[in-house]
Amino acid sequence: LKTPQHISAFELLCLLDTAMLAGGAPTKASENIGLHVSTFLIWTFLVASLTWLVVRYHVGKSSNPSDDYFAGGRALRWYIVAGSLMLTNLSTEQLVGLNGGIFADGCLARIWWEAGAAIAMLV
Repeated sequence: LKTPQHISAFELLCLLDTAMLAGGAPTKASENIGLHVSTFLIWTFLVASLTWLVVRYHVGKSSNPSDDYFAGGRALRWYIVAGSLMLTNLSTEQLVGLNGGIFADGCLARIWWEAGAAIAMLV
């Protein structure tokens, strides 16, 4: 039997989900779902509006906006572009899904997908 201090976050979520499916009393998080959704929507709208204003101001004054957008105005160094490509390649699928797949079958051959991409970028 686990004490409350030894329950993982995943086990806690499973317990809460089971309680909700069984018709248990709603938790505080589920009571405030409207607040969570509205907060998310407000922040999303604010970030989108700020991004739109910054891009509109910057791109409006550029002499060649497509070149500035796709190539960074040709002012970026090679290591900035390579780092951007590498970090773009790191996503949740690689950080979570790939590790889970390797753990499930015990075969490290799947890691070649990322290692090969890094080597290909250097070549």
